[in-house]
Formats: sequence, C-alpha cells, structure tokens
Amino acid sequence: MVLYRIIKMADDFDELLNEVETSYCPVKEPQKRLLPSDKYSRDIDTEIDELLDIDEGEVEGGGERAETKDDSVFKIKTKQATNGRKCHPVLIGGSGIELKYNDNKNHGCDQLRCLSCDSSVLSFNNYSWIDDVEYLFFRNNYPNNKKLKTKLVYSEGYRSYACQCSWIHVNKLVNINNMKSLKWTCGRH
Repeated sequence: MVLYRIIKMADDFDELLNEVETSYCPVKEPQKRLLPSDKYSRDIDTEIDELLDIDEGEVEGGGERAETKDDSVFKIKTKQATNGRKCHPVLIGGSGIELKYNDNKNHGCDQLRCLSCDSSVLSFNNYSWIDDVEYLFFRNNYPNNKKLKTKLVYSEGYRSYACQCSWIHVNKLVNINNMKSLKWTCGRH
C-alpha cells in the first residue's frame, strides 16, 4: 500500500509540474527549416566565377598590362569564364604564336596556372631567360616584372614564361603536357 501511495504521489507531482509549465512557460514552436530561395540557390562555380572576376586593363591574350615602356610583358590571368573551357592540348609558344583558348587550333594558352606553387604564369614577349637564372630568383622576385626583367635578354621570336617555381623560354609551339619539369595547366577560359 505504501508503494501505491508513492507512485500516486509521483504521478500527481508530474501532473502538477506539467500544469505549471503550461501556465508559466511560453510554448516554443519548433523552428521551420528554411529552404533556399531561387536567388540563393546558385551553384558554387557561379559564386567562384564572380569572386574571381576582376576588371583590370587587359592586353593581347587576356593578360594584365605590366608597368613597362613597351607592351612586350604581360601577366597571364587565371580569370575563370562562365563557360569554363580548358585548352586541349595545352600549348606554349614564341612571340609569333597567338595566345588564346586552344581547341586543337595551335594557339598558345593565355590562362596558364602552376599546380606546384599555385601561381599564375607570367609571359614576356621577345625575351629569353639568361643561363644563370635560379629558383630562388623567381621565389623572391615573382610577380615583380621589373625585377624579373633583369634576368631577361632581348631575343626576337622568343617568349619567356615563369611562375614562382618554374621557368622556360621557347620560340616554337610546345605541348607542355610532354614536359615533365613543368606542372602548368590551363586555368580555364
């Protein structure tokens, strides 16, 4: 009988607590899960494209104009376009080769990016690198065109390329996929 009274008192106590809670504690409605509206449901690629879209002065090949007296030096930007096309094959070439999107048309890529140092690739028309240029020179001076130009010599028909870790100069069309020392890729057009 004592056990019955204890259980009855516990039930009465629970009822009393419930009554107090409903009288004095506000009822919280469960939060509704918000669904993204149309203006927020864009894909991540569109968001990234807008973040990378930089309106700066452009020169031939989609590069950014450098601070030089002539137009022989320009930076290859990695601005991603909305169509996201990649060059195939990825080619580089001398100053006589046009730089733009390449779809088996023998054009040099103007959106090169290094996979090793994650830097865009600079291009210098009608210049080649001197023989004693070293890795630390590029690590310390990239992307300063004035400092980089101290290790360039004028060479008609050549184009020099450099990122923070790799460099090359060429006077003809070259497929960079065949060059194991360069880890450059097309950064999309």
